[in-house]
Formats: sequence, structure tokens, C-alpha cells
Amino acid sequence: MALILADILSPFSESEFFRMVFGRTWLHVRGTEGRFHHLLDWPALNDLLGRASTAKHLRFAVDGRYVDLAKLVQKQVTLPPPHAPSERIDAAALQDLLGRGGTIVVDAVDDLHEPVTRMTERLEAELHESIQANAYVGWARARGYGLHWDDHDVLVLQVRGKKRWRIHPSTKPFPTTDDDSLEPPTGAPAWEGDIADGDVLYIPRGAWHCAEALDEPSIHVTFGIPNRTGLDLVAWMAQRLRASEAFRMDLPRFSSSEERAAHQARLRVAFEELWQPSLIDDFFRAHDRAAVARPRFTLPMSAMAGSLPSEDALVRVVGWRTLELRPDAHGNVEADIAGRRHTFPASIEPILRLLDDKGVCSLGELYAVSNGGTAKHFIRMLMLRGLIAIEEQATEASKS
Repeated sequence: MALILADILSPFSESEFFRMVFGRTWLHVRGTEGRFHHLLDWPALNDLLGRASTAKHLRFAVDGRYVDLAKLVQKQVTLPPPHAPSERIDAAALQDLLGRGGTIVVDAVDDLHEPVTRMTERLEAELHESIQANAYVGWARARGYGLHWDDHDVLVLQVRGKKRWRIHPSTKPFPTTDDDSLEPPTGAPAWEGDIADGDVLYIPRGAWHCAEALDEPSIHVTFGIPNRTGLDLVAWMAQRLRASEAFRMDLPRFSSSEERAAHQARLRVAFEELWQPSLIDDFFRAHDRAAVARPRFTLPMSAMAGSLPSEDALVRVVGWRTLELRPDAHGNVEADIAGRRHTFPASIEPILRLLDDKGVCSLGELYAVSNGGTAKHFIRMLMLRGLIAIEEQATEASKS
């Protein structure tokens, strides 16, 4: 069951979260034990650690220091050269690390484990950003990672056990990636507390923090949220300014001061033409249109010609965050999705708008807003373009 943000923050109000907390300060929300157990249980974690493909996703730390991954990986030759050997975790070395209070980090666990993938998708749709989820695992009383800050917001979901967290305010407002001017904080933390099974912790970009396990098995999953800044806005404007002759011209290094002033004035005029009241909204729309969705496949159905499943099968949007349809010169409608322009017959517009409004609906609902026979053709077209996925059985988990 992929919870939405309101469920995750409950009983704290989502509207209050965005108004008072998001991007501003930290927040600890106590939750019901077990509500995140579906995300990652111990059998699933053991299975991930046993896969060769997981090794490149792993990091390890003991008492605030990283451990050289080479010490924990065994190379296994399965085919002769030029085939590369596979890498697998050395089980004995890993057990020794954990016994010394080590922490396992599974980076981008959203690419490896379906329940985390689906929750990450939901958060990306709500927050309009591409998000990465990491899993942190440990059980001895020790710090896995030392005091540090992140260049993105962090949403922590305590899945199993508990951990003690310490948070200090940022020592520089809104630091950016690779900012080396931050001095570590001194003195006592501004907040210290235990995060228990089912709890949530939100930490804004730049806030210093560290966590330690408390002599019990612990799993928490963090969702890294990179929010757009004014720097991103200016970079997007720079791309649009390529259409301006004034901005494409060479700067007049060897001209007179009067000529340089005149050129600067031309640049300002071109810049201010973009600086409209809708500028930030336009940027957000462009950011959403360029977002690349996580692929989801509907094999073997999508690879074979044939009928669609029964009307209670679910159709899920996977290709876009927001859909802006506009008429073209030929009586069709078009939309920019993931950096590509898609053209659709105008008759498919009710299907597209229902999908955009609900995100998930049954085939029967789509047939009801359009011509059934024609709808099947266009629904299949959307599936082949990777914009929707069809789930043949409407299970309780898929309804979430």
C-alpha cells in the first residue's frame, strides 16, 4: 500500500506542513507502530543483500566513517574473459561489520524494491520532484554516520525498531551542493529525540543531523527531496534566452564604455521580457513537462496484439505528473510529456482528462467517457507509448 503524503504526516495536517514546516524547520510526527512495515521487512532486506546486482547500491559505515566497499565484496568469476566477474557481498565480513556497530546503506532502494518504488512514485507526483529513497540498517548502539548536512530535504520513515536523532540548525541559510563554506555547529543540538517504529522525521536542506541505533534491530527509509531554487530558475531562463539575439551576441569587451552600456541595456530589455508575473509558474510547468517517469511495463500484453483485460482492470498513469492539453492546427490535441511532444486525436481527450484527474481508474470508467471500441484502440496506444500501465487484477494493494 503506497501511502500518500497526508497519510504519512497524519495526524499533522498536510496544509500546516507546507505552510509552517516545509523548507523551514524540522518536524517529528509520532505514528502507529507497524504502519511502514510493508515498505521493507527483514526477509526482503536479506534477499536484496544476497543479490549481486545490489552490491553497487551499498555503502557501509562504522562510528561515523565510511568502510572501503572492497573489504566487503567478493568477486565471483562465472564466465571466462572478456566477461567481467560479478560482485557479491562477503557474508562473514558483513556480519563482523554489523557486530561492531556498522550501518548498511542501500542507496536508491526505490530502484530495487517494489513497495519503496511505489511510495516514491506517489511522493514524486505530489511534490513534483524526482526523489531517491535510501534504506539504513543497523542494530548495535553506535553512530553509523557522523554529524552532516544534506543538499536536499529529507523525509525519514522509521520502518522497524528505533533510533536516536540529533539535529542542529544550518550554519548557512540554504546551502547548495558542494558548498564547502559551512562550519560544523557547536554546542548542544536544537532537537534530540528517539524516532520509533511508525514515526516520521522531516529535516530541511542544510540542517546538521546524525542518528544512532539503540541496541535493537532498526530499519529506516529516507526520501531525498531536491526542491527547485532561484538558481534553477535562472538556469532555465538562460536556456530560453538563447532565442534572444542580444544574448547570443559577443560581449563588447573592446568597445567604448558607451557601447558597452548600450549593449547592457539591450540585455536588460530582453531579460525583462521574460520576467513576467507568471515566470515562476511557467518554470514549474516546464519542470513538470520535462520530468521523466519511472518505467512500468505491462508484459506480455503490451508486446502482443490482442484484446485488453476485463473492465475492472486498473489503468495507472505513469507517463506524466501534470497534463496540459492544447489544440493543434489539425483538430487534434497535443501535450509535452517527459521532453517529448505527443499528439492525440481530439476524441481521446475525455480519457486523458479522466486519467489526469484520478491517476488510477478502471478500464470500465474510461470506456464510459468515450466510445468503447475506439477507446480500446487509444488506450492500447497510450500503453505502447509508456504513458499508462494496466494491472489485470484490481487488488487492494493496487487501489492505494
